Amino acid sequence: MFEEHSGTGRTAFINELAHTADVALQIDAETPADLFAGAAVGMAQLMTGEEEIPEDTTREIELSDSDLEGLLVNWLNSIIEMYDDDGFLPTSVEVRLEPPAQLSATLVGATNMPAHILIKAATFHNLEVGRVPVGWSTTVVFDV
Repeated sequence: MFEEHSGTGRTAFINELAHTADVALQIDAETPADLFAGAAVGMAQLMTGEEEIPEDTTREIELSDSDLEGLLVNWLNSIIEMYDDDGFLPTSVEVRLEPPAQLSATLVGATNMPAHILIKAATFHNLEVGRVPVGWSTTVVFDV
């Protein structure tokens, strides 16, 4: 289990799940913003394995979609595109969400990071972003 601490002082808990031919992460967090931050950092940790990601590069991103599921896939695939461009992976993420599905975020991490697992895309496979008794939860399946 990974544990991500966003810049807000709150925590998202991330579990890697066994999945045939793909990899999946289950993310539980107090707020949707923390869920999105946890998904980004969890994906980066999954890609790098045990390697620590330095904090020497900052990126800003703004996205919108029709719903939270679409926004989450768009968000994660945007980070994958950053990795494909120059090897950027985040170690710290601050996400701001506005209804119905608008995101702005600050990502701090490093470029030229080697990947232990190369993720091609986040998918919509069984994707739901929903409320649970302790906050918000989702399971994201990645194509590898």
